[in-house]
Amino acid sequence: MGSSGSQSSANQSQTTYNTDKRITLQSGVALSSENSTVNVETLDGAIVQRALDVVSNADATNGDSFSQLLSLADKIITGAGQLAISTQDSALKAYSQATTEKAGTIDNKTMIILGVAAAAALVMRGK
Repeated sequence: MGSSGSQSSANQSQTTYNTDKRITLQSGVALSSENSTVNVETLDGAIVQRALDVVSNADATNGDSFSQLLSLADKIITGAGQLAISTQDSALKAYSQATTEKAGTIDNKTMIILGVAAAAALVMRGK
């Protein structure tokens, strides 16, 4: 009566894409290829050289500017260190003077002022 059997089917596909793009430049002639297409272009070599010179000069200028920046930073840091030392010296002198005044001792300035005041008082008294 009927036939029994099984059927199966399978489909497979494989796609491969090859990309080959090459570019070369020498003596003002540029060659480029993509897959099977080849392009040849001529360039003005002087323009390319001038562009490369501009890039080189910019690098040199940036290098000089960076050196100047480092020099300025060195001066600022050195100046800040000297300012810190000067501030520390001033603070130590003020502390020493405050300690002297607190102890009740008389320093040279005070002695001179007292001497001038005493001389002025004697002069005034004599008149």
